[in-house]
Amino acid sequence: MKGFARFNVPQWGDTYITIFAQWASGYKTSRRGFQHLYGDYLTFSDNLWFAGYEGDCTGFGDCETLFGQTPVSGADFGEEAGLARGSLENGSFWTVDMSIGKTFNLTGRVGLELRGELFNAFNQQVPLAIQDRAVDTFGEPLTRQRPRSLRIFARVLF
Repeated sequence: MKGFARFNVPQWGDTYITIFAQWASGYKTSRRGFQHLYGDYLTFSDNLWFAGYEGDCTGFGDCETLFGQTPVSGADFGEEAGLARGSLENGSFWTVDMSIGKTFNLTGRVGLELRGELFNAFNQQVPLAIQDRAVDTFGEPLTRQRPRSLRIFARVLF
């Protein structure tokens, strides 16, 4: 959910204040097991067409390759018992950005706009994505919100 508001302050002579707020409930993710056949983390426990098959495998490779064994010793994430796709959820996050600016008329057709912008005003740095591959670092943050930052902006209008 996103919201934007702009307030003009006539008492300050063409000054404006803007606020941009964003909230997200958190992204769904799944643990992905390693599949040797393709050399990538692709398998999900509820997406294996042959799950539970105990006979001779007749697919593109042997059963071990098709069942997507993981390189993490002692942890078989290729067949997560009861872990459905999209069952893991990252936490919710929010951010507020603000700016204040003023426009000056220099001559009849030339103007100057000065603006200061504050991003992530409350310095929230919640993880946005976690490691979803079946490796030793599974569940650790991959990306976070950017820390608070300030930008000064100038523009000539003509």
